[in-house]
Amino acid sequence: MWLLRVVLVLLLWPFVESQTCAPFTRSPQSVVVNPGEAVSLYCAYPTNTSAVTWDKGTSHAAIHDPYPCNCLLQQNGTASVLTFPSIVNGDFDIYSCNVQIGPGLTCKSNANVTKAVPPVLTAVGNISQTVAQGSTVTFSVSLTNPGLPLANVVWSKDGVPLSNTSNMVVTSTTLQLSSIQVGDRGQYVATATNKAGSISVSFSLFVQYLVVDPIQVTGFSTVQLTCSARSYPAVTSMSWAPAQSSSTTTTSDGYLFTSSSVLTVPSDCARTYQCTVIQSVPMTTIQATAVACGAVGLSSITNVMVSQSGVVSWNGLAEAIGYLVYVNKDTPNAYILNVTSTTMTTVATSCSMSLVIQVQAYSLSAFSNLSSPVTLTTKCGPVVMPVGATSVLVEWTASGGTSSYVISYQISGAGGSQAMMTGLISCMGKCNYTLTGLTSGSVYNITIIGATGQAVTSTLASVGSGLDGVTGLVATPSGNTALLKWNAVAHANGYLVYVNQTSTVASYIVTTSSVMHTVAITCGLPYTFAVQAYSDGGYSDVSPPVKLNSCETSSPIPQNLIIGVVVVGVLVLVASVFCGLGVWYACTSNSNDKDDVRSVTSIEGVPPTAIQDTDFSREEPTTALPTPNCNYVRSHKITWEHHSNTLRDLDREGINV
Repeated sequence: MWLLRVVLVLLLWPFVESQTCAPFTRSPQSVVVNPGEAVSLYCAYPTNTSAVTWDKGTSHAAIHDPYPCNCLLQQNGTASVLTFPSIVNGDFDIYSCNVQIGPGLTCKSNANVTKAVPPVLTAVGNISQTVAQGSTVTFSVSLTNPGLPLANVVWSKDGVPLSNTSNMVVTSTTLQLSSIQVGDRGQYVATATNKAGSISVSFSLFVQYLVVDPIQVTGFSTVQLTCSARSYPAVTSMSWAPAQSSSTTTTSDGYLFTSSSVLTVPSDCARTYQCTVIQSVPMTTIQATAVACGAVGLSSITNVMVSQSGVVSWNGLAEAIGYLVYVNKDTPNAYILNVTSTTMTTVATSCSMSLVIQVQAYSLSAFSNLSSPVTLTTKCGPVVMPVGATSVLVEWTASGGTSSYVISYQISGAGGSQAMMTGLISCMGKCNYTLTGLTSGSVYNITIIGATGQAVTSTLASVGSGLDGVTGLVATPSGNTALLKWNAVAHANGYLVYVNQTSTVASYIVTTSSVMHTVAITCGLPYTFAVQAYSDGGYSDVSPPVKLNSCETSSPIPQNLIIGVVVVGVLVLVASVFCGLGVWYACTSNSNDKDDVRSVTSIEGVPPTAIQDTDFSREEPTTALPTPNCNYVRSHKITWEHHSNTLRDLDREGINV
């Protein structure tokens, strides 16, 4: 009997225990960590207990001082904390929180402290593929060990994560690209990451490709032809016809090859050269042709001018996209300014220096010849520029550490008349001052005086230009140029030709021609021109503007033909609205040279007998109409026509309806 009781107790004991153990208020949580991390396991039970203990592993080794782990144990009533300040390999195990709630009855809660495991990622299939444009390619990986915790896999290109698009499908283990183009070439990377580390697998995609660019033509009497190709794989050969000796270079970023062949030939606008590019795998041949003609449409720059302040101007070329301004070319102090979208620039100047200026135009395919050199020798004296009929702007450079000046000025040859003085002028470096209230047409002796009272520099300057305004300006189109002519102005040194002066694309051209100048224009655009004369003493008034519609015929049109076209253009003028009726009349006239005024009145189409010298015809209206009137200047033949239409009210162009 006692043996039966023992067996029953053993069989029923787990059920008794589960029924009497209440849920833990806080159970220890399993964690996956790296060595060196801090870990805390918390345990709390809702009722009073006689003891809370911890054990480790399947052997249930009791945790107490000295501890079987690199840990600390803290207990407060029914709560207990097991802390690992820096976990080591020997600490990875299962830990149990034991709460004894009565004699012979212990409740348990377990937690695993597991070491993190890095993932293992391997490539499936080829890691390098070469495909034609438009193809589909798939890269695959296998997460042979997902690691602990489970790793996340991300695909990327050039460091940028990839996601699904119209031609790209991304999963954790595959990347599929469809409709492949050249831009898809490059390296693709799959990276698996968890807290234990990451691992990457790289794939290379090469796209078969061959493009030959248009041949570039540069040079003048000797021309360089450049044939360029972009490809993968590299081209096998680049050759010229007619056969010529050429130089070829190739560069590559690993996924795309750039090859160039340069051929040097004499300039000959009638000679055609052909470049043949061959790629063996896949077998592809592409040809490009070009005419060996240097400096197409670019003539030499003319009218290069430079002022004392270093402003360089020249006549522009319609075909040019920019200009190179050479300063002291072929000398140790040479430099070049690249100027676009204008025909003037400024070069650096200083006292007593000599500059040689040349200008060269360029387009997308050629350069012009260098302009004739222009030499500028700067003065040390003040530069005086007229700014009005009675005012001049005086500019000079501070020197000798002096920062205060006055200006003395008087009419040259005025004898013992008292010189006028400005107030104290403070400046450093470049100095300027405007003298006002001067006598127009006079020559003044202007002297710059330093603060010490010693004259620094002086000069003579004219006030007011004394120039008449430009008259007789005429603009005549001829193809893509406009010929401007005007009446010469006495004593003028040159002229400024303003193009579209009041617009946002205004420009001007300096010319020393006395009566004409040719300006490049673009067909289809309107232009406005004006001209201003200048001399050493100043500028004239700007001429009245002349408008020009570009690409008009340059042949004059007979005046009588113009009159005929204008008058015939006013052939049909709609007239007369009558209340409540959908009927109207049209009055047309044939013009002649008579300047009389005719008034035609018709009732039911019957003309008045008062009309003289008038050929009148009519169509009989179907309904009696109110009286229509037609007054027209310079009319000889007037015709009334009967129409059925919507009621209208028109009163324009000198016609009373």
